[in-house]
Amino acid sequence: MARSPHRSLFARGPFFGLLLVCAWATGAVASDKPPEAAQDLAWGEVLFHFYQADHVPAITRILVAEERDEYAHHGEESDLVLGGLYLNYGLHETAGRIFESLLDESRDPVTRARAWYYLARIRHERGYQDEALAALARIGSGLPERYVVAEVDLKARVLMALERYEEAIVLLESSRLPGIWQQYAWYNLGVALIRAGQAKRGVMFLDRVGVYDGDDAGGEEILALKDRANLALGYAQLAAEDVDGARKALDRVRLEGPFASRALLGAGWADTQAGDYRAALAPWRVLTERDPLDAAVQESLLALPYAYAQLSAGRQAVSGYRVAIDGYEQELVRLDAAAVAVRAGELTSALDVLRDEGAMGWASELDQVPDSALGRYLYPLMAGHAFQESYKNFRDLQELDQRLSRWRDSLDTFRDMLDARRQRLAGRLPAARASLDVTSLDTLIERHERLSAELERVRAETDVAALATAEERKLQARLDRGGSLLAARPGHPMLRDLEDRHRRLYGLLYWRMHEAFPERLREAEKANRQTARALAESAERRADIEASVNAGVERLAPLAQRIDVADGRVDTLRGRTRELLAAQERELAALALAELNRRRGRVKAYLGQARYALAASYDRAARVAPGEEAP
Repeated sequence: MARSPHRSLFARGPFFGLLLVCAWATGAVASDKPPEAAQDLAWGEVLFHFYQADHVPAITRILVAEERDEYAHHGEESDLVLGGLYLNYGLHETAGRIFESLLDESRDPVTRARAWYYLARIRHERGYQDEALAALARIGSGLPERYVVAEVDLKARVLMALERYEEAIVLLESSRLPGIWQQYAWYNLGVALIRAGQAKRGVMFLDRVGVYDGDDAGGEEILALKDRANLALGYAQLAAEDVDGARKALDRVRLEGPFASRALLGAGWADTQAGDYRAALAPWRVLTERDPLDAAVQESLLALPYAYAQLSAGRQAVSGYRVAIDGYEQELVRLDAAAVAVRAGELTSALDVLRDEGAMGWASELDQVPDSALGRYLYPLMAGHAFQESYKNFRDLQELDQRLSRWRDSLDTFRDMLDARRQRLAGRLPAARASLDVTSLDTLIERHERLSAELERVRAETDVAALATAEERKLQARLDRGGSLLAARPGHPMLRDLEDRHRRLYGLLYWRMHEAFPERLREAEKANRQTARALAESAERRADIEASVNAGVERLAPLAQRIDVADGRVDTLRGRTRELLAAQERELAALALAELNRRRGRVKAYLGQARYALAASYDRAARVAPGEEAP
């Protein structure tokens, strides 16, 4: 088969050969959900924020609940969720410490199994594959059922990362997983088999995923996985020089899916591998009408004139190379302008505009992106996992900065409230102190002390008259007046009968008072004790009121101090957050520049190839006799 001078570049390109298949080993990640029931009020609040995806409030509520010891039933579960939230924010070390602490303290086998699973996940994501495998081995049989599938997927990915493909193959072949998990397992199994040198069996499993027609085959996730499997299968077949198998697999890729451009490019190379250059024109012409940022489209600009050259259509080949050269030169200018915009600090604002307009998806529709030098490259940048994670961290830091700003505003509001309270107290204190000054409590206490002393005298002297009733005192007063009149005429013969009657009446009155005296004394002493208690309580309450009145404004001082301390902490955190924001923005810019430079390098290589091919076409045309078509 005839080959172009630049044909080997295509064979080593980013979308050709087995390397593409190997790069796509993947697996779904099961979401960890906390239980539905909440037995503690604080845990219910945590779940509310968790299910709303408000992760910062959820973390804050967990930390507050732990500080206040508000958990009676969900302490370990709270730690698991807290570790998972930290893991979601990429705080691997903090999450790891939480899970390791659970392993040291928990005796619940389910909690320990979940902690080992999370530790394995952390270590895998940080690249510590041997440690991840060791953690997986410690899980045992205590893992809840909803984690088991994720455990199999994680272990398979760890084994493949360690290049222990045979073990991954045994694991995946022995696993029977539900729904789309099985399709992911077959996909990874196909990749593992190919890497292990069993390409024939690997192709079989990729083909199984590519033709999957189960009940859930119409879902977007499974359709994307099928496209991915068919694309990987097609390029694997191309590498094995199985043209028919490659074309069959590539034809199954959806024309409107995210892998369509790469499938069209591969279909054209399958035709050229079969020597049918005319058939290769069809998919490559379609490609040239697609997004010019797509690497497959850029490669097709070279592939199309190459096919014309092989068909001895010299004029079309020269025209195609010229179009390619113009396109590459224009793309280099746009890439340079985009790099200048990144260095000028326009990247994050452009990304925020894209996010605010709700266009942060996978489709690369250029009419949705901001009209700027950077706009056309935002979707390709967002396609990179590292860039997505970095931008996610940037957004998290922005949210944290905004939350800290709101907290600062709240602290200012609390300070205003304290000032208003201080002013109200200052206005009420004089009246409160005046009311305490005019009280008769001290007088009552002194009077009670005198009465208590009198009661003791009455008891000691058995002064029955002191406890007489009002009627008895009235009778006694009448008898005393009568006795005074009789005493004025002592020994008068006409008054002897009255004196006898007076003595009898006085004796009867004294007898009545003396007989009632014990009961009256008990009642008086009981009333005296009740009065003493009431006066003591009144004194305590007055002391409390006096303390409150005297404290007045001073009671607000600790609250003001706490606000000042919190204010300082918020300012410190805002400063650190903004430093991190600036650092994260620099990282985003570095990633963007690296991607733009990578694209620039690829386009320059294509431009060099196109110029060489155009020069070669002119050279061949110069050697052609007049009237003949250039070969």
